Amino acid sequence: MVSILRNATLVQVAEQAKVSPSTVSRYLNRGSVSRESCQRIEAAIKDLNYQPNAIARSLRGSKTYTVGFVIPDISNPFFTEIIKATGTILKEKGYSIMIYSVLEDLKLERIYIKNIMERRIDGLFITSTSDTFAREYETIDENIPVIQLDRVISPIISSVRTDNKTGAMQAVSHLLNQGRRHIAMIAGPQQYTPGRERYEGYLKALSLFNIPADERLIGFGDFSRESGYRCMMTIMETDAAIDAVFVGNNFMGVGAIQALRHLGKNIPDDLALIMFDDMNLADMTDPPITVVEQNHGEIGRAIASLFLQRTEGEICNTAREMVIPPRLIIRKSG
Repeated sequence: MVSILRNATLVQVAEQAKVSPSTVSRYLNRGSVSRESCQRIEAAIKDLNYQPNAIARSLRGSKTYTVGFVIPDISNPFFTEIIKATGTILKEKGYSIMIYSVLEDLKLERIYIKNIMERRIDGLFITSTSDTFAREYETIDENIPVIQLDRVISPIISSVRTDNKTGAMQAVSHLLNQGRRHIAMIAGPQQYTPGRERYEGYLKALSLFNIPADERLIGFGDFSRESGYRCMMTIMETDAAIDAVFVGNNFMGVGAIQALRHLGKNIPDDLALIMFDDMNLADMTDPPITVVEQNHGEIGRAIASLFLQRTEGEICNTAREMVIPPRLIIRKSG
Protein backbone atom coordinates (compact mmCIF):
# COMPACT_ATOMS: atom_id res chain seq x y z
CA MET A 1 0.00 0.00 0.00
CA VAL A 2 1.36 3.41 -1.01
CA SER A 3 1.93 5.72 1.92
CA ILE A 4 0.13 9.06 1.83
CA LEU A 5 2.30 12.16 1.60
CA ARG A 6 0.52 15.22 2.95
CA ASN A 7 2.80 17.67 1.14
CA ALA A 8 3.57 15.82 -2.06
CA THR A 9 5.09 17.84 -4.90
CA LEU A 10 4.30 17.96 -8.59
CA VAL A 11 7.64 16.25 -9.25
CA GLN A 12 6.69 13.35 -6.96
CA VAL A 13 3.39 12.97 -8.81
CA ALA A 14 5.29 12.89 -12.11
CA GLU A 15 7.73 10.26 -10.81
CA GLN A 16 4.96 7.97 -9.58
CA ALA A 17 2.93 8.42 -12.78
CA LYS A 18 6.05 7.82 -14.89
CA VAL A 19 5.56 11.05 -16.86
CA SER A 20 7.41 14.37 -17.02
CA PRO A 21 6.58 17.24 -14.64
CA SER A 22 5.49 19.30 -17.67
CA THR A 23 2.93 16.60 -18.53
CA VAL A 24 1.50 16.80 -15.01
CA SER A 25 1.39 20.60 -15.32
CA ARG A 26 -0.37 20.29 -18.65
CA TYR A 27 -2.90 17.90 -17.11
CA LEU A 28 -3.60 20.28 -14.22
CA ASN A 29 -4.20 23.11 -16.71
CA ARG A 30 -6.48 20.92 -18.85
CA GLY A 31 -3.91 20.67 -21.61
CA SER A 32 -3.55 17.87 -24.15
CA VAL A 33 -2.47 14.66 -22.39
CA SER A 34 -2.94 11.07 -23.57
CA ARG A 35 -5.70 9.09 -21.93
CA GLU A 36 -3.20 6.55 -20.52
CA SER A 37 -1.11 9.33 -18.94
CA CYS A 38 -4.27 10.92 -17.54
CA GLN A 39 -5.17 7.71 -15.76
CA ARG A 40 -1.70 7.34 -14.23
CA ILE A 41 -1.59 11.00 -13.13
CA GLU A 42 -5.05 10.79 -11.56
CA ALA A 43 -4.04 7.64 -9.67
CA ALA A 44 -0.81 9.26 -8.44
CA ILE A 45 -2.63 12.40 -7.28
CA LYS A 46 -5.07 10.26 -5.33
CA ASP A 47 -2.38 8.03 -3.80
CA LEU A 48 -0.15 10.94 -2.82
CA ASN A 49 -2.98 13.21 -1.75
CA TYR A 50 -1.40 15.90 -3.91
CA GLN A 51 -2.77 19.42 -3.40
CA PRO A 52 -1.72 21.97 -6.07
CA ASN A 53 -0.52 25.32 -4.80
CA ALA A 54 -3.71 27.36 -4.63
CA ILE A 55 -2.02 30.72 -5.26
CA ALA A 56 -0.12 29.46 -8.31
CA ARG A 57 -3.24 27.87 -9.74
CA SER A 58 -5.16 31.08 -9.19
CA LEU A 59 -2.56 33.07 -11.11
CA ARG A 60 -2.54 30.54 -13.95
CA GLY A 61 -6.29 30.26 -13.95
CA SER A 62 -7.14 33.97 -14.05
CA LYS A 63 -8.75 34.76 -17.37
CA THR A 64 -8.13 37.71 -19.63
CA TYR A 65 -10.99 36.73 -21.94
CA THR A 66 -8.71 37.32 -24.92
CA VAL A 67 -7.70 34.84 -27.63
CA GLY A 68 -5.26 35.25 -30.51
CA PHE A 69 -5.11 34.20 -34.17
CA VAL A 70 -1.72 33.79 -35.90
CA ILE A 71 -2.44 33.65 -39.65
CA PRO A 72 -0.43 34.08 -42.86
CA ASP A 73 -2.44 36.90 -44.46
CA ILE A 74 -5.39 38.89 -43.10
CA SER A 75 -6.34 39.89 -46.66
CA ASN A 76 -7.20 36.27 -47.50
CA PRO A 77 -11.00 35.87 -47.15
CA PHE A 78 -10.52 32.26 -46.05
CA PHE A 79 -9.06 33.45 -42.77
CA THR A 80 -11.28 36.48 -42.27
CA GLU A 81 -14.44 34.39 -42.64
CA ILE A 82 -13.18 31.80 -40.15
CA ILE A 83 -12.19 34.49 -37.66
CA LYS A 84 -15.65 35.99 -38.04
CA ALA A 85 -17.35 32.63 -37.40
CA THR A 86 -15.15 31.84 -34.40
CA GLY A 87 -15.56 35.33 -32.99
CA THR A 88 -19.34 35.22 -33.23
CA ILE A 89 -19.43 32.28 -30.81
CA LEU A 90 -16.68 33.44 -28.46
CA LYS A 91 -18.12 36.95 -28.26
CA GLU A 92 -21.18 35.47 -26.55
CA LYS A 93 -18.80 34.12 -23.90
CA GLY A 94 -17.19 37.52 -23.42
CA TYR A 95 -13.99 36.94 -25.41
CA SER A 96 -12.20 39.44 -27.65
CA ILE A 97 -9.79 38.50 -30.46
CA MET A 98 -6.27 39.65 -31.34
CA ILE A 99 -5.07 38.97 -34.89
CA TYR A 100 -1.41 38.51 -35.88
CA SER A 101 -0.87 38.49 -39.67
CA VAL A 102 2.65 37.17 -40.28
CA LEU A 103 2.73 37.44 -44.10
CA GLU A 104 4.53 34.06 -44.36
CA ASP A 105 7.53 35.69 -42.62
CA LEU A 106 9.43 33.36 -40.26
CA LYS A 107 11.11 36.22 -38.40
CA LEU A 108 7.83 38.05 -37.91
CA GLU A 109 6.11 34.91 -36.63
CA ARG A 110 8.91 34.38 -34.09
CA ILE A 111 8.47 37.97 -32.88
CA TYR A 112 4.74 37.39 -32.53
CA ILE A 113 5.27 34.13 -30.62
CA LYS A 114 7.44 36.01 -28.13
CA ASN A 115 4.84 38.76 -27.87
CA ILE A 116 2.06 36.23 -27.32
CA MET A 117 3.97 34.40 -24.58
CA GLU A 118 4.54 37.71 -22.79
CA ARG A 119 0.87 38.57 -22.94
CA ARG A 120 -1.71 36.74 -20.86
CA ILE A 121 -4.23 35.32 -23.31
CA ASP A 122 -6.58 32.39 -22.85
CA GLY A 123 -6.18 30.62 -26.18
CA LEU A 124 -4.24 30.65 -29.44
CA PHE A 125 -5.35 29.59 -32.93
CA ILE A 126 -2.49 29.21 -35.40
CA THR A 127 -1.73 28.77 -39.10
CA SER A 128 2.04 28.58 -38.88
CA THR A 129 4.49 29.41 -41.64
CA SER A 130 6.80 26.53 -40.69
CA ASP A 131 7.10 23.42 -38.55
CA THR A 132 10.15 25.20 -37.10
CA PHE A 133 7.77 26.60 -34.49
CA ALA A 134 6.17 23.30 -33.48
CA ARG A 135 7.95 23.10 -30.13
CA GLU A 136 7.13 26.70 -29.24
CA TYR A 137 3.45 26.11 -29.82
CA GLU A 138 3.56 22.79 -27.96
CA THR A 139 5.06 24.64 -24.98
CA ILE A 140 2.30 27.25 -25.10
CA ASP A 141 -0.27 24.43 -25.30
CA GLU A 142 0.96 23.13 -21.96
CA ASN A 143 -0.53 26.25 -20.36
CA ILE A 144 -3.32 27.48 -22.64
CA PRO A 145 -5.27 25.81 -25.46
CA VAL A 146 -3.60 25.97 -28.88
CA ILE A 147 -5.54 24.93 -31.98
CA GLN A 148 -3.97 24.51 -35.41
CA LEU A 149 -5.97 25.94 -38.31
CA ASP A 150 -5.52 24.66 -41.88
CA ARG A 151 -1.86 23.65 -41.46
CA VAL A 152 -0.75 20.89 -39.10
CA ILE A 153 2.80 21.15 -37.75
CA SER A 154 2.44 19.12 -34.54
CA PRO A 155 0.51 15.88 -33.93
CA ILE A 156 0.11 16.61 -30.20
CA ILE A 157 -1.85 19.86 -30.67
CA SER A 158 -5.53 19.87 -31.67
CA SER A 159 -6.28 20.88 -35.25
CA VAL A 160 -9.13 21.89 -37.55
CA ARG A 161 -8.88 21.79 -41.32
CA THR A 162 -10.79 21.05 -44.50
CA ASP A 163 -10.76 17.57 -46.02
CA ASN A 164 -8.40 18.80 -48.73
CA LYS A 165 -7.71 15.46 -50.37
CA THR A 166 -11.37 14.58 -50.80
CA GLY A 167 -12.17 18.05 -52.14
CA ALA A 168 -9.41 17.81 -54.73
CA MET A 169 -10.51 14.31 -55.75
CA GLN A 170 -14.08 15.55 -56.24
CA ALA A 171 -12.93 18.41 -58.46
CA VAL A 172 -10.61 16.35 -60.66
CA SER A 173 -13.07 13.45 -60.86
CA HIS A 174 -15.73 15.91 -62.05
CA LEU A 175 -13.43 17.00 -64.89
CA LEU A 176 -12.62 13.38 -65.75
CA ASN A 177 -16.30 12.46 -65.83
CA GLN A 178 -16.77 15.26 -68.36
CA GLY A 179 -14.29 13.52 -70.64
CA ARG A 180 -11.28 15.71 -69.84
CA ARG A 181 -8.14 13.58 -69.90
CA HIS A 182 -5.21 16.04 -69.92
CA ILE A 183 -5.72 17.84 -66.63
CA ALA A 184 -3.04 20.18 -65.36
CA MET A 185 -2.62 21.20 -61.74
CA ILE A 186 -1.20 24.29 -60.08
CA ALA A 187 -0.45 23.03 -56.57
CA GLY A 188 0.44 24.95 -53.43
CA PRO A 189 3.65 24.59 -51.39
CA GLN A 190 4.19 20.98 -50.44
CA GLN A 191 5.50 21.83 -46.97
CA TYR A 192 2.02 23.04 -46.03
CA THR A 193 -0.83 20.64 -45.27
CA PRO A 194 -3.37 22.06 -47.79
CA GLY A 195 -0.82 22.26 -50.59
CA ARG A 196 0.32 18.70 -50.04
CA GLU A 197 -3.12 17.13 -49.49
CA ARG A 198 -4.74 18.81 -52.51
CA TYR A 199 -1.91 17.59 -54.72
CA GLU A 200 -2.39 14.07 -53.31
CA GLY A 201 -6.10 14.28 -54.13
CA TYR A 202 -5.30 15.29 -57.73
CA LEU A 203 -2.95 12.32 -58.15
CA LYS A 204 -5.44 9.93 -56.52
CA ALA A 205 -8.26 10.97 -58.86
CA LEU A 206 -6.05 10.42 -61.91
CA SER A 207 -5.01 6.99 -60.65
CA LEU A 208 -8.65 5.96 -60.14
CA PHE A 209 -9.19 6.61 -63.85
CA ASN A 210 -5.93 4.85 -64.76
CA ILE A 211 -4.40 8.06 -66.06
CA PRO A 212 -0.68 8.56 -65.35
CA ALA A 213 0.39 11.96 -64.02
CA ASP A 214 2.27 14.07 -66.57
CA GLU A 215 4.99 16.16 -64.92
CA ARG A 216 4.71 18.74 -67.72
CA LEU A 217 1.19 19.52 -66.54
CA ILE A 218 2.10 20.16 -62.90
CA GLY A 219 3.28 23.44 -61.43
CA PHE A 220 4.00 24.38 -57.82
CA GLY A 221 3.12 27.88 -56.64
CA ASP A 222 3.10 29.63 -53.29
CA PHE A 223 -0.65 30.36 -53.00
CA SER A 224 -0.17 33.85 -54.52
CA ARG A 225 -1.80 35.28 -57.66
CA GLU A 226 1.63 35.88 -59.19
CA SER A 227 2.66 32.24 -58.79
CA GLY A 228 -0.61 31.08 -60.35
CA TYR A 229 0.03 33.27 -63.39
CA ARG A 230 3.64 32.09 -63.66
CA CYS A 231 2.79 28.38 -63.33
CA MET A 232 -0.05 28.60 -65.85
CA MET A 233 2.17 30.32 -68.42
CA THR A 234 4.90 27.70 -67.91
CA ILE A 235 2.47 24.80 -68.30
CA MET A 236 0.97 26.31 -71.46
CA GLU A 237 4.45 26.66 -72.99
CA THR A 238 4.87 22.87 -73.08
CA ASP A 239 3.84 20.80 -76.08
CA ALA A 240 1.48 18.75 -73.92
CA ALA A 241 -2.21 18.60 -74.79
CA ILE A 242 -4.17 20.36 -72.03
CA ASP A 243 -7.94 20.40 -71.75
CA ALA A 244 -8.43 21.35 -68.07
CA VAL A 245 -6.64 22.76 -65.04
CA PHE A 246 -7.24 22.35 -61.32
CA VAL A 247 -5.79 25.16 -59.21
CA GLY A 248 -4.89 24.66 -55.55
CA ASN A 249 -6.36 27.90 -54.15
CA ASN A 250 -8.32 31.00 -55.14
CA PHE A 251 -5.41 33.46 -55.36
CA MET A 252 -3.47 31.16 -57.70
CA GLY A 253 -6.74 30.56 -59.56
CA VAL A 254 -7.08 34.27 -60.32
CA GLY A 255 -3.51 34.31 -61.63
CA ALA A 256 -4.18 31.26 -63.82
CA ILE A 257 -7.27 32.90 -65.31
CA GLN A 258 -5.26 36.05 -66.10
CA ALA A 259 -2.61 33.93 -67.84
CA LEU A 260 -5.17 32.10 -69.95
CA ARG A 261 -6.81 35.37 -70.99
CA HIS A 262 -3.37 36.76 -71.85
CA LEU A 263 -2.89 33.76 -74.13
CA GLY A 264 -6.31 34.22 -75.72
CA LYS A 265 -7.69 30.95 -74.33
CA ASN A 266 -11.42 30.57 -73.81
CA ILE A 267 -12.75 29.02 -70.59
CA PRO A 268 -14.22 26.37 -70.73
CA ASP A 269 -14.17 25.77 -74.51
CA ASP A 270 -10.39 25.63 -74.84
CA LEU A 271 -9.68 24.66 -71.28
CA ALA A 272 -11.89 23.95 -68.25
CA LEU A 273 -10.89 25.38 -64.87
CA ILE A 274 -11.72 24.54 -61.25
CA MET A 275 -10.08 26.11 -58.21
CA PHE A 276 -10.01 25.28 -54.52
CA ASP A 277 -11.71 28.01 -52.41
CA ASP A 278 -14.68 30.11 -53.37
CA MET A 279 -14.26 33.86 -53.49
CA ASN A 280 -16.35 37.00 -53.84
CA LEU A 281 -17.90 37.37 -57.30
CA ALA A 282 -16.63 33.96 -58.48
CA ASP A 283 -20.23 33.21 -59.44
CA MET A 284 -20.47 36.48 -61.40
CA THR A 285 -17.33 36.29 -63.53
CA ASP A 286 -17.45 35.36 -67.20
CA PRO A 287 -17.71 32.42 -67.02
CA PRO A 288 -18.71 31.76 -63.39
CA ILE A 289 -15.98 29.69 -61.75
CA THR A 290 -16.46 26.14 -60.51
CA VAL A 291 -14.93 25.88 -57.04
CA VAL A 292 -14.31 23.59 -54.09
CA GLU A 293 -15.90 25.57 -51.28
CA GLN A 294 -14.50 25.35 -47.76
CA ASN A 295 -17.07 25.58 -44.99
CA HIS A 296 -15.77 28.64 -43.14
CA GLY A 297 -18.65 28.67 -40.68
CA GLU A 298 -18.21 25.04 -39.69
CA ILE A 299 -14.44 25.45 -39.35
CA GLY A 300 -14.92 28.51 -37.14
CA ARG A 301 -17.49 26.74 -34.99
CA ALA A 302 -15.17 23.74 -34.61
CA ILE A 303 -12.33 25.98 -33.41
CA ALA A 304 -14.60 27.69 -30.87
CA SER A 305 -15.96 24.34 -29.69
CA LEU A 306 -12.51 22.81 -29.14
CA PHE A 307 -11.36 25.91 -27.28
CA LEU A 308 -14.40 26.01 -24.99
CA GLN A 309 -14.12 22.30 -24.26
CA ARG A 310 -10.56 22.85 -23.10
CA THR A 311 -11.30 25.95 -21.01
CA GLU A 312 -14.65 24.96 -19.54
CA GLY A 313 -14.52 21.17 -19.46
CA GLU A 314 -13.64 19.15 -16.39
CA ILE A 315 -12.35 16.09 -18.23
CA CYS A 316 -8.85 15.22 -19.39
CA ASN A 317 -8.43 16.08 -23.06
CA THR A 318 -6.23 14.57 -25.75
CA ALA A 319 -5.33 16.34 -28.99
CA ARG A 320 -8.27 16.20 -31.38
CA GLU A 321 -8.24 16.38 -35.16
CA MET A 322 -11.36 17.77 -36.82
CA VAL A 323 -11.60 17.48 -40.62
CA ILE A 324 -14.46 19.42 -42.22
CA PRO A 325 -15.98 18.23 -45.54
CA PRO A 326 -15.82 20.71 -48.46
CA ARG A 327 -18.42 21.16 -51.21
CA LEU A 328 -17.96 21.17 -54.97
CA ILE A 329 -19.96 24.03 -56.50
CA ILE A 330 -20.36 23.42 -60.24
CA ARG A 331 -20.58 26.52 -62.41
CA LYS A 332 -19.74 27.12 -66.06
CA SER A 333 -15.94 27.15 -66.02
CA GLY A 334 -15.63 23.41 -65.62
